[in-house]
Parts: sequence; C-alpha cells; structure tokens
Amino acid sequence: MIPYKNSWSLQNSNLGKVAVLCFIAALNPMALGSEYFAISPDGKVKVAVQIPDLGDSANPTWSVSFADKSLASHSQFSLSTSQDGDLFSGAVLQSYTHESHRESIPVLFGKSSKARNDFEGLQLSLQKADERPVIVSIRCYNDAVAFRYEIPESGSNRPIVISDEASTFNLVGNPQAYVQYLENYRTSHEHLVDSSTYHEIQPNQLLDTPLTLQWEDQTTVGITEAALRNYSGMGLMGVIGKGGIQHLVTKLTPRENGTKVVSETSLKSPWRVMLIGESPGRLLESTTIYCLNEPSFIEDTSWIQPDKLTFHWWNGDVFDGKPGPSPLSFEMASQYIDFCARHGLPIHAISSTKAPTTPWYYQTKRGVAPGSDTDVTQPREEFELDAIREYAQKKRVRLWTWVHQAALRG
Repeated sequence: MIPYKNSWSLQNSNLGKVAVLCFIAALNPMALGSEYFAISPDGKVKVAVQIPDLGDSANPTWSVSFADKSLASHSQFSLSTSQDGDLFSGAVLQSYTHESHRESIPVLFGKSSKARNDFEGLQLSLQKADERPVIVSIRCYNDAVAFRYEIPESGSNRPIVISDEASTFNLVGNPQAYVQYLENYRTSHEHLVDSSTYHEIQPNQLLDTPLTLQWEDQTTVGITEAALRNYSGMGLMGVIGKGGIQHLVTKLTPRENGTKVVSETSLKSPWRVMLIGESPGRLLESTTIYCLNEPSFIEDTSWIQPDKLTFHWWNGDVFDGKPGPSPLSFEMASQYIDFCARHGLPIHAISSTKAPTTPWYYQTKRGVAPGSDTDVTQPREEFELDAIREYAQKKRVRLWTWVHQAALRG
C-alpha cells in the first residue's frame, strides 16, 4: 500500500482555497485480504476498510473509531442490481485512491457563514468478472464518516436498476437509541421519538433517519444521509442477532414495481453518514451535512425570502391553550390574525378543520389525503374565506394556505 501521510502537510493551505492531493495505485488482484485506512485531519476519527481474500464471497466491510473508542465494527458495503446481484459480494479490488481535501465554503443560510470542508478520503474500485464495476468513496471528517457508491458508465446500453441496498451499521456496545418507528415508507415523518437501548430496538421495524445513539461517556452518533438526488430515500431496520439487535441495515423506499432506483448510464448514491460528537450538541453544531450536499442548481435565489407565520396544525387547533371554534371559522381565524398583527408576524397559515382533520378545500373523503373528487380550487362550505381575507387585509396580514402535495399531481 502506498503511504499517504505526506498528504497531511496540506492542512496549512490558505483558507478559502481548495487543496487536493491524490495517490492512485493499480493493484495486483492477488494482493488482497488487507485493510485500507483514512484518518480525519485532527486524528480523532479513524476508518478502516477490510477487503476479503481472493475467492472469498464475503462483502468488504468498514469499521470506525472516535478518540480511540470503537463505534462500529465490520459493517458491510452492499449494493445490488436486478441484473448482477450484489456488486460487492466476491468483488476484486482493482485500484484505490487516497484524497486529502482542505476547503472553506460559504454557507448560504443557517448557523454560520462558512464551513470547513476538510477530510481525508479513500476511493476503492471493485469488480466481479464480467459485471459492472462499483466504486465506494469514503470521507473521514473531524466529526463524521461518510460513504457513497458509484456505478460509472460502462458502455452498456442496459439501464442500471437498483433492486436493494443492504449497507449495514454494526455498532459496538449498547448505546441509548432515540428512534422513530415508521408504519410504512409513505409517512409524514412526524412521529414521537422512542428511547431504548440499541439492543432493545424492535427488529424488522422500519426506522426513520436521523437515528441518534449515545454511549455512556456521552459520545453521540447520528446516522443519516446527504446529497439525496435521483435516488431512493433511506430508512433503517434492526436485524436480530445474539444478545439483541446485531446491526442496522439500510432500507430503500421502493418504487411501485418494487425496484428502488433506475438510472440510464451511471449512478451515484447519496452519502451514508455517521455524524460523531463527544456530546449531543456537537451534532447540532456540525456543518458536515452541508458540505456533503451538492450546491443548489437554482442560480437565482433572490426570490427566496425567509418569513414567519402561524400554523394552527402545530399547536393542536387551539388558541390560548383552549379548544374553540373550527380553525376555518372567521371567529378562530380572526384571533390568529390579531395575534399576528400584535406581534409582527406577517402571515397567518390556514390548513384544515379540527379532527377528523380535513383540508380547507373540497373533498368528500375525510382526512388530509386527497380523494377522487378533491378540488383545491373550491373552498369547503364552512370555510369563510372571503370574510377572513377581508379582515386579514385590514390588519395587513397575509394568508397562506396548506395543500396536500398529492392533490397537486395530475
């Protein structure tokens, strides 16, 4: 293996400039059964990638430690296509690249004006005989480990159809877990957080991300994803083993036909991310997800302006903590509008009736999901829109109306 520690000398480069150094090695396929490492710029986060011996059908795995504390061990890389099966199972390592990156990037919104996009990285190219090659990229930040998969163009006319991704997070020990259990892949992601130990996570239940875990010494990890574009969203699921949950496995949201992702010529997965901190607050302070996300493709963002509004759905369709008339009534809406006027809030938001919650627009189906006769251009009979709008104009408060996204699809 080519030594790469010389690349660390780049960490003193001028801020605001990109410093990248790569070492590329073409490997003898017989020289396998080894480990490849990346260490964060501050030396605290360490990633080791384990490559199986030649002829071994096992998948490559990765392990991570933070401040010499093992957090995940022998977690699996896995990506399957409908044509070739698992691209990592029994694959041979063809080459690897080490990358050292130092960069300051502007933050367009949020908690800071700049972010340090500093990491040490690895790229490993693997391939099974007569099948598509697959590249796994790993980045090691001071507060995170991230990896993604890439299937490069191969000259084949076959589309790439992802049938499954079984990447795993095999955590060490029994940290406290803060979990949102999902009933299916199409939810509002507004669930209560359940607290249990890692081993007590309910197996075979879909879990939302980010999933937060904390060890006794306050070391905290958040498992999530970044740069989600043209790909299926990631959930997690606990797999049972000896002594409780053995590992977490990624679960991709399926398409109507059961496949997960379809791409014509090449493919890049989102980043699978473990944010790491010595306390929970460090995860909130991190800008690493921002660095991993791709820049916006919207060139002119001048029309996007932040604002403040009320939204009675969030506070249980009540005013002053007491039940009252329907949120669609003039009586209730005027109280919210008066509140906005008194406190300088420019917008009052209108969404629905009280339980059973039904939108302000016409549909015979109860609940917020649209039905066959949903018409977002026709207000419900009990919705006093004209009177509410006239009152809001007098108070110089704008109105904002909520619409279910499925009702706008045609």
